[in-house]
Amino acid sequence: MQRRQFLSLVAAASSAPLISWCARTPTVNPVASTEGLLELSLRAQPGSQNLAGQSVKLLTYNRQLPGPLLEARAGDTVHLTLSNNLDTA
Repeated sequence: MQRRQFLSLVAAASSAPLISWCARTPTVNPVASTEGLLELSLRAQPGSQNLAGQSVKLLTYNRQLPGPLLEARAGDTVHLTLSNNLDTA
């Protein structure tokens, strides 16, 4: 086995629990534009989840992982307000 194959295998194996957890997470209701306007406030903040029996620290939007799904059509106006509640810059 070559080094590149080994690294690919390790990366896939280590990400499998997170991918599996995301797949089990309830689907987030999409935020859709109304009358040509999509308006939303997003709050970036730390969070934690139990993943494979261990508490894992995460960076989330509105305490969701994955963050909310935004749906807009071509020509719509999008207004996003971002509050950065993260300790990192």
